[in-house]
Amino acid sequence: MFGFLVVAFDSPAPPADVTPDPVDWTNIGPTPSPGMTSTETISGITAPITLSAVNSGSGFLEYRIGSGSYTSYSSPFVVTNGQTVRWRVTSFIGVETGTVTVNNDSDPGNNPLDTFTYSVDGGSGP
Repeated sequence: MFGFLVVAFDSPAPPADVTPDPVDWTNIGPTPSPGMTSTETISGITAPITLSAVNSGSGFLEYRIGSGSYTSYSSPFVVTNGQTVRWRVTSFIGVETGTVTVNNDSDPGNNPLDTFTYSVDGGSGP
């Protein structure tokens, strides 16, 4: 009597690609407040990634995903392939300058993702 033994092996799934294609947010200003970067598309990834930002200045930093509302940046946030991100910096009084470094916390070996500078003028106040 003869029999056959069939053994199936599942090949492991390929690792998630969390390194996006390059982005290049434009520098802001000098400009009246608020100032905005270009809108950049996050592409080339196969899994969601977490972005964080470090603001060297005192301008009020916000971000927008897609056509949504601007959100005050206070902690890292998640984006997926094909989503767009735009940054905005506001000064409430006087000129605010600084540098924002955007990091991909999901791929720390490839940081920073991008850096942009800003100079926004909120005026002299009342």
